Amino acid sequence: MAQTKVPDPLKLQQLLGSQSGAAAARTAEACLAAGQTIDAIGFLVLADDTEKLEAVRQQAISSGDVFLLRALVRATGVAVETEQWQATADAAEASGKLHYAADARRLAESTSD
Repeated sequence: MAQTKVPDPLKLQQLLGSQSGAAAARTAEACLAAGQTIDAIGFLVLADDTEKLEAVRQQAISSGDVFLLRALVRATGVAVETEQWQATADAAEASGKLHYAADARRLAESTSD
């Protein structure tokens, strides 16, 4: 199957307002294949691809990517559990992403209340 080219950022924004279903899934796949995970999130939501959204969530946790994890929360409305924030913090710290680690620990503390 030929890989679809990822549209430029302006076109991606336009597509977010007009795509759904299979078209959104194709755009999400193109974004993921190009390593543009953050851009894929909105299209995965439009395509209702919960399996891939969960895979992105696990990727964010295991790589310590707080920015990506927060983008998922905003897009899906699915909260991150305290243990997941702690795992994200540990992964971020292990990768030398100390700012992300501090953010994740703060978020873990705020969700444990």
